[in-house]
Amino acid sequence: MALFELLFLSLVLVSLSIKTTILTQAHCLPHQSDALIQLKQGFNTTELHSWNASTDCCIWDGITCDEQTGMVTALNLSYMQISGNINPALFNLSSLRYLDLSWNDFHGVPQTGFEQLDNLTHLDLHFSGLVGQFPRGIFNLSSLQYLDLSWNNFDNITLPQTGFERLANLTHLDLANSGFTGQVPIRISALTNLMYLDLSNVIYPSYLHDTGLKNLLSNLTKLQVLHLDGVDLSLCGSEWGKAVFQVGPTLQDLSMADCGLRGNLPHEIFHLSNLTILDLSGNYMLSGELAEFTKQSIWQYLDLTDINFTGSLPDSIGNLQYLSVLNLYNCSIYGEIPPSITNLTRLEALQLGSNTLIGTIPMSLFSHPSLESLSLSHNQFSGYLPEFSNGSSNFEYIDLEDNNLQGQLSISRFIKYNKYLYYLDLSNNKFSIIEGENHNESFYASFPQIEFIQLPSCNLIDFPTFLN
Repeated sequence: MALFELLFLSLVLVSLSIKTTILTQAHCLPHQSDALIQLKQGFNTTELHSWNASTDCCIWDGITCDEQTGMVTALNLSYMQISGNINPALFNLSSLRYLDLSWNDFHGVPQTGFEQLDNLTHLDLHFSGLVGQFPRGIFNLSSLQYLDLSWNNFDNITLPQTGFERLANLTHLDLANSGFTGQVPIRISALTNLMYLDLSNVIYPSYLHDTGLKNLLSNLTKLQVLHLDGVDLSLCGSEWGKAVFQVGPTLQDLSMADCGLRGNLPHEIFHLSNLTILDLSGNYMLSGELAEFTKQSIWQYLDLTDINFTGSLPDSIGNLQYLSVLNLYNCSIYGEIPPSITNLTRLEALQLGSNTLIGTIPMSLFSHPSLESLSLSHNQFSGYLPEFSNGSSNFEYIDLEDNNLQGQLSISRFIKYNKYLYYLDLSNNKFSIIEGENHNESFYASFPQIEFIQLPSCNLIDFPTFLN
């Protein structure tokens, strides 16, 4: 009995504690509510119905308050389909630690006021339709850890060359494709806590001078993600590899597409111990050989489009057991596809177009359990395509244009058993394309919703019924 009474007393105390917490939880302060209502008045939106001055703002959509003080600490209005202006009343919410206004369409960004949000640790304004000048008040946010201004339009302006070094706690910086131009600020190198850096610029020209990449990365030894797509690095010459290797073993994701890289592709880049994603596509002045891949390789994504390789695909490509995307389009590789490629059981996209590959296409690729996109166009493959007899294929995209493939192919059956297919290009081969046997209506009942089909120069004998 004593044990039962003790348990009962414990439950009573817990219940009282919970009720006390609920009763003492602070409500939204009037000046915080007023600031939010002013902010809403500048918006055009069909959302934010809960933002009613007669209710507690701490229960409004997108609002989080401190339970003890009632001050607004987080404002998340992402994906709210808001247009209009950002009212300066926003900056009266001085206790904000988290601010996310992404995926909206504002008419501009206040040039002053951000400096008042000195408790802010997270600021996300990407895809917000922001225009105008860079809001320099952001440089006063010494507690900031996360800053994303990507995919806006800051009027083709040059980024401030000083100021970023004051954001010493920053771990995430994304300025990609925001309308900035000119030289990348080298002072970003002072942000030694950075783990994510994206300065990609495929819209306006930006660049680093001859030692710029080396200086930019010299202190960023914690980087896990580095994206510089479209930044002109041609002045760095062949030293770009040494600059990247300064980052060290923390690097997991490296993207430097269309950067004007030149020289030989360093083999060491294939052996960075934690690198799983590599995109060097579009650097047509790079050359080299594909490395031998060990069984310890952890690659997940490789895009080396337009690099001038000498040689063939190594048989060790089959060791890339975690690879989901392999893109070697227009890479001057020759020879046959090694049979070991079918060991890549997680492969979802294979792009080997515009090379000088010969021989037959491994038939096992057409029954691959995860492959969705296969592009082998503009090569010299020969042989036959398989007759599919079941619906196990996951293909959505097949491009075999301009090869020497031959034989008769029942186009309706081929498409029927690639049940997710929306794109098919078989043009300029040596096929005889036939409709095949007569099919009843049930055969076409679950036919793929194919959107694009190319069959020129395929000796089309019968017009496909599914195209009627």
